Amino acid sequence: MFIGRERELGTLEDKYASGKFEFVGLYGRRRVGKTALLGEFAKDKPCIFFTAIEDDPQANLRLLSQAIFLLDNPDSDPALAPVYGDYVAAVDAVFALAQRRRVILVIDEFPYVARTYPAFPSILQAAIDRNKDDSRLFLILCGSSLSFMREQLMGKQSPLYGRKTGQIELRPFDFFESRRFFPGASFETSLALYSMVGGIPLYLQQLDPSKSTEENVAAAFLDASSILYDEPANLLKQEVSKAATYNAVISAVAGGSSQHNEIATQAGIESAALDYYLKELVRLDLLEKELPITPGGRGTWRITDHLFRFWYRYVRSRQPMVERGLGARAAAWIVDALPEYVGFVFEEACRVWLWRAYAGGTCIRSIIKL
Repeated sequence: MFIGRERELGTLEDKYASGKFEFVGLYGRRRVGKTALLGEFAKDKPCIFFTAIEDDPQANLRLLSQAIFLLDNPDSDPALAPVYGDYVAAVDAVFALAQRRRVILVIDEFPYVARTYPAFPSILQAAIDRNKDDSRLFLILCGSSLSFMREQLMGKQSPLYGRKTGQIELRPFDFFESRRFFPGASFETSLALYSMVGGIPLYLQQLDPSKSTEENVAAAFLDASSILYDEPANLLKQEVSKAATYNAVISAVAGGSSQHNEIATQAGIESAALDYYLKELVRLDLLEKELPITPGGRGTWRITDHLFRFWYRYVRSRQPMVERGLGARAAAWIVDALPEYVGFVFEEACRVWLWRAYAGGTCIRSIIKL
């Protein structure tokens, strides 16, 4: 069941309704629901949905050719699709189809094809420049590599710079949006569950509000067969090299170290070398530095992602217990420590509520007094 994303769907629908050439970049961290959003938007619309893979250029050209073929042959075997001679011919074929009717071209996991075939963005740029004035194509480029997508869509050195007509950065759900995954659950239960995984739809779906918090911790985090058992470590490996040092930095912050020197000491790395890792983790939207209101303060580092914060603080160090059959005991210990941990998330939920109230035009006087 598709939940939420009304604003993003509205943006896509407005672009689609224009009837003219549109080019939207959609990006966000892994698992945030980009493909699900595009699937919901594109259903019942003429759409070429091409999902790139980490493979050689010819493999992706074959998949793109199959996606184009299926537009008018939805019940056919994709293996019967003729393969275009090159990417130029394939892209030109899409624009030709979009001269007669409204067509959506979704390129999901765009970084995969752009990295394996670096000329692809230039091919798109040239086709856009030739056809945009009389084309009805709605082009959507989607990707999870935030830095790559930003560079390709907004970087002045990119061939696609200045061509897009819109962009959407898909963010995790906030607490109030996430509660829709837990119908009937109390505020306290919803907050505890949200504090462990944050607003990523796939992660929220791993939790069952009809079970106790301890049962959810045991099933979702302390069962080696569950996807959350080692999800943060796997995600980190996909984004960085030498993940061991990043693990040490995140573990230090999750354990309570918030100052630069504290983190360096706890992580066991030189203070001068720490800046690079902090910068990379900020780029990945995993860390942020909170600055004090008063000038001259040093600021403190904190983990922005709830799953990473929870997993590195409680789960990673207890995985050896799981491997020894002591998962239930580990779950009990984690739940005992949750009240202090959830306090920070409650503060975040309060801030979100205030902004929502302000945006809705209610409680303005109370907010101003604060």
